[in-house]
Amino acid sequence: MHCLGIAQSLNWSVASCFSAAREGSQCQIWSAEAVKAVAGRKNGTVGATPCKIRKSYTATCTGPSGEIVQVGQAFNTDSGPSYLCTDDGPEMIGKRTSCSTPFVETAVGCIYVNTATVDWTTARQQCTALGSDLYTADTHEQFEAMRMYILSTNSSTTLAGLWVAIKKVGNTWMWSPSGRSPGPDYTGDWASTDPNGAQFNQQCARMMSLHVYRLGDTGCESLYSFVCHV
Repeated sequence: MHCLGIAQSLNWSVASCFSAAREGSQCQIWSAEAVKAVAGRKNGTVGATPCKIRKSYTATCTGPSGEIVQVGQAFNTDSGPSYLCTDDGPEMIGKRTSCSTPFVETAVGCIYVNTATVDWTTARQQCTALGSDLYTADTHEQFEAMRMYILSTNSSTTLAGLWVAIKKVGNTWMWSPSGRSPGPDYTGDWASTDPNGAQFNQQCARMMSLHVYRLGDTGCESLYSFVCHV
């Protein structure tokens, strides 16, 4: 039990192996990489030594579309609460109730600009895990206020693009969750050249530095920074 206790205190360990040999007891602690290196064993044994393996190394959750979600990842339902996959299954994530770090109170609300570059789905998952969601603009005026805020805190070349809560649903672009349209093509929230990727099946949009952070469509798998909003 002492061996298991040590392993559980280490965030990198996935397996602990204790053997009482004639020449002395031995405690082995394995990382995920080490377990994979031993013939890919994930079933509770490493070599011939009985081991305890953390549930988080083998456990997964099922997302709303049947997709596999790994422990530690957040996922969103189409219309309802968001969840975090844990060792014991999905746990509902409560909405953030205070504007605390890493969020800051601004003229456009309580927001967090994450400069890491990820795809649209990951961006939303990371916001969800913080009890928030991707920034959404319920009016064109709100969008313009956010655009001015980004320009005032970053040069137009600092962040190539920022994911926000807008996607194409069927053939219609809309902000989530309000369903507001970003406006006719090439006007409204859009840059003067966008949307222009219909032939490439581009289903997501980001605020583009190239067009002073007006919207431009792109593939959801593209990598950009993102804005979370409470």
